[in-house]
Amino acid sequence: MKKTYWGMIITAVLYCPLSYGLEGSDTKSLCCDYPGEIQALFDALNLNYPGLEDVKTAVEKNDLFTSCNALVSYYRTAGTCPWLRKAPVNQGTGKDTDAENILKDTFTFQSVTGTQPRRSDGGLDWLNLGPRNDPEWAYFLNRHHIFISLLDAYQTTGNPDYSAHFDILVRDWVIANPCPEDSEWTVNWRVLEAGLRMADSWPEVFYGFLQADEFTPAGIILMLSSIHGHADYLRKYHWKQHNHAAMELYGLARAALCWPEFRESENWQSYASSEMIKEIEFEVYPDGVQNELTSHYHGVALNNFEKFANLFDRNGKPVSSSFKQKLEDMYSYMAYSIRPDGHGLLNNDSNLDFNRPLIEKTSQKYNRPDWLYIVSNGSEGTKPEGLPSAIYPWAGHLIMRNSWNDDAHWAFFDFGPWGWSHQHDDRLHISATAYGRDILVDSGRLWYKPDIWRSWIISSHAHNVILLDDMGQKKDDLLSAEPFRYNYASLSKFDFAVGTFDKGFESDRFSEEEGKAQIGKPKQENGLAVQPVTTKHSRAVLYLRGKFWVVVDHIASDKPHEAKALWHFHPDCTVAVEGNTVVSTDDGKGNIRIHPVGDINWNIDLIRGKETPDIQGWYSVRYNEKTPNTVAMYKGSIDSVSTFAWILLPDKGKVPMPDVSILPAPEGSVRFMVSVDGGKPVEVAVRMSGNKPVIVSGELFLDGACAALLPGEKPLVALGRIRDKQWKVVARQLFEDAVIR
Repeated sequence: MKKTYWGMIITAVLYCPLSYGLEGSDTKSLCCDYPGEIQALFDALNLNYPGLEDVKTAVEKNDLFTSCNALVSYYRTAGTCPWLRKAPVNQGTGKDTDAENILKDTFTFQSVTGTQPRRSDGGLDWLNLGPRNDPEWAYFLNRHHIFISLLDAYQTTGNPDYSAHFDILVRDWVIANPCPEDSEWTVNWRVLEAGLRMADSWPEVFYGFLQADEFTPAGIILMLSSIHGHADYLRKYHWKQHNHAAMELYGLARAALCWPEFRESENWQSYASSEMIKEIEFEVYPDGVQNELTSHYHGVALNNFEKFANLFDRNGKPVSSSFKQKLEDMYSYMAYSIRPDGHGLLNNDSNLDFNRPLIEKTSQKYNRPDWLYIVSNGSEGTKPEGLPSAIYPWAGHLIMRNSWNDDAHWAFFDFGPWGWSHQHDDRLHISATAYGRDILVDSGRLWYKPDIWRSWIISSHAHNVILLDDMGQKKDDLLSAEPFRYNYASLSKFDFAVGTFDKGFESDRFSEEEGKAQIGKPKQENGLAVQPVTTKHSRAVLYLRGKFWVVVDHIASDKPHEAKALWHFHPDCTVAVEGNTVVSTDDGKGNIRIHPVGDINWNIDLIRGKETPDIQGWYSVRYNEKTPNTVAMYKGSIDSVSTFAWILLPDKGKVPMPDVSILPAPEGSVRFMVSVDGGKPVEVAVRMSGNKPVIVSGELFLDGACAALLPGEKPLVALGRIRDKQWKVVARQLFEDAVIR
């Protein structure tokens, strides 16, 4: 008999028991209260799928109740997804702290703990924004990792309270949160949360709880009734060209492969595969860096791209070799940019993620002993060939190191574009680590809740950059259309790079709307900012390997300005002003002295943990956490065209005061001699603008970007030549000679 929708509804009504409600757990109650939803489930199934014969027979008889029971029986006994199914556990009375809190509706998300209120009908309030009124709280609640916590606790203790509570919660969620007909940016049905439920929590708990008696037939049917809605929703409304897309498409693929019984599973799978290939091609630059240029989300995207590849490998449908090469390139970036202590970059909307265990694990999978050498500080693996520094020409990232040891010098210089999303106004920022600890830092991401704190932490004021008349950077180009060229070099004795920010400066935008705007992709034509250019800031960084960094700033504007140079220290650093220098002074630890070079009369303020009238001096290593840190603010008047420099001198324990002599140089260039602790002097010359050669010692001329003259050694040059007075080339380094890892 051909099934009819109304026939099944009539059958359900004739045998309708008491209303389903929160406490109902049998399929008769379920079919009575939600016949349309249950009918939609059977319409979505491929009833010719092997093993669904009894289900098909019951559906053809318009027997909704028997259809449900047969479907439950199929899932409890089928062999699908064997890697997710769990063996029955012996019941016990053990307790798990996290699970006990979940029983009390008390949750911890992103370091914040709170108790979620209940709705008037007794169900959990899935839409409440938590104790800090932050949408991120509700997003995390609706990702349902609390269900996985209950599964883990049940598997460990055998306590039926945990499986029973999961069943109550999941039934409540499905009933209270029906799939919307259109795309919704809501905390329960933001497309990302739908993707993450399918990608992570729901496959785990659906199959993981199947052998638990407390996972009721009603709970199983309700989850199944929502799964096909999730998949259709993801298929229609997933993001494109964003890290969200990787998570959402992986969720769609996992729904297809974990529940192959749905009629559209093959189409979901095929679509997810084709779109994910487009996504990784768009998101990942040829140098392996995800184009949001945010270390944390590089890892998020990589995780989902790789889980996608693993999922298809497991199902006998491996991804292409080019897809796998992208994954390896992304991991290689994580390995070669890692700090000596095993943490990744802290930039843009990142946490300070501890990446060492991940790279250790993947070094085996990808047969990359060089990665293992890096993250073990040389105790395992194979030493990488070439220099310890690395350049990423599409991302515009320079990583500077003097060794792979745990006490190495390490620095990060950002000369690239603004990034596709999760950006901060931080072009030309530099972070530095030495002798086992972070010293100069990025301020982190804090939170996404739109408020004045969020506005501050994404602004230039929270980074090691230059402010002009207390104005920060305007929005910049989002993407690199091609790799950077002719502005960097990595050589045996030194690294060098120069970047330019030319979009102009504007007043603070510390407002709720501005904080909100930079969570997602800005609305700008063709990925490019369009503000008029009135001021250009160029910054060069020279790292004399094993010695010190030199930072050179060049401002070209139409009028004089008050400049503020910001240097944010790690919270653990004790910071002092000594003369015109600022230095961290902690005994036996890595420290840095910042020594200005030039004719600007700087005034120095040390600011720590300031909240009013302006925010300054705060540091966040993970979401929802902040701690005071010291910011050295150099303030001074500069001409419309001005060039000045900084020596960043690292040492362990007490950092000596360098002896610095400023030497003549043409406009747009700096030249000075520096000696440290009575050592032989080193001469440095950097040309930031113009074509006029810079006279250096020994009757030589710099016709290029940078020169360093070390005692008794051949002159060093980057991006140009050094000539003698007969104009003969005595040293040369052209861009084509640059080392790119």
